[in-house]
Amino acid sequence: MTFGQAVKSVLGQYAVFTGRARRAEYWWFVLFTNLVQIPVQVIFFIAYFAAFLPALDQTNADGSIASGSAEDINWGLLVGGAVPWVLVTLALIMPSIAVTVRRLHDTGRSGAWYLLVFVPGGSIVVLVFSLLEGDAYENAYGPDPKAAERYVGPGDGQPQQYGQPQQYGQQGQPQAYPPPPVQSFPPPPQGPLAQPPAQPDDPFAAPGR
Repeated sequence: MTFGQAVKSVLGQYAVFTGRARRAEYWWFVLFTNLVQIPVQVIFFIAYFAAFLPALDQTNADGSIASGSAEDINWGLLVGGAVPWVLVTLALIMPSIAVTVRRLHDTGRSGAWYLLVFVPGGSIVVLVFSLLEGDAYENAYGPDPKAAERYVGPGDGQPQQYGQPQQYGQQGQPQAYPPPPVQSFPPPPQGPLAQPPAQPDDPFAAPGR
């Protein structure tokens, strides 16, 4: 999955919390969110320092800010710099949560594990889960998103069928294992070859035997 395919897939499932998301889809979208937020964060910090600069210039000899200097803060510039950051964050927060829940599903875990991000240190646990390889078969949350490329046949480039926990075809439908081959034996010989060759008389055999 490429960068563009991952972004298109996540935004196309903007608020979908069912199904599974492979690692490439999740981490490409994480990169996308950072690339989008960095410019607006830079704009905010520039506006922030520019808005407070007049107040910082009015400092006392001891380094404290003079009283009444808050009136010189350019609040319009500060709010204008914060609006793009807030809008981008609000636009990306829902698909980010949704793809994280689907990534947890891919590892066979409930999306309720996402609530750990609100617990101190819980984000590290969610991060570790997001780094794990997804289940290599259909699990309780849907079919394997890498089913078409996980196993490749020898030399023909065609996906093989899964062997665990049950055999799956390309469409994720369970299939029965093929029956063992039937072995056939050649028919018995007919005609003169069917009779065993005659044995010569044993000259050393006892009489009457």
